Amino acid sequence: NGYPSAGDFSQSVGYLSYVPDGATISEKVAHIADLLTSGRMSSDVLAQIVASFDAGASDEMKIMVAQQLIATSPEFHTTNLVNRDGSPREPTPIPPRTADPYQAIVVLLLRGGFDSFNVLA
Repeated sequence: NGYPSAGDFSQSVGYLSYVPDGATISEKVAHIADLLTSGRMSSDVLAQIVASFDAGASDEMKIMVAQQLIATSPEFHTTNLVNRDGSPREPTPIPPRTADPYQAIVVLLLRGGFDSFNVLA
């Protein structure tokens, strides 16, 4: 099914163990989304997350996958509402070149947790 077995954390230093409130998996995913995105996640995105689950997966595995999918969504990585209207974004114009020399400060913090607001891609 492509999912790691629930409880196999041999390759990680932590694990997702939160158990949300709710009777159905949809209610549980909505509860997690409210906690992680402060209500910014749309019902369409929640439906896509629930629809992505393998029918044979356990509820524990579905919750773990939901946490991971929500943490990779635009709503998780912003502090404002995401407006999904289906239209393409306007490309950012390339600034004109200048004769000034380029200088930059690059800071890499290689120890600690995953800081999702400062991810280098």
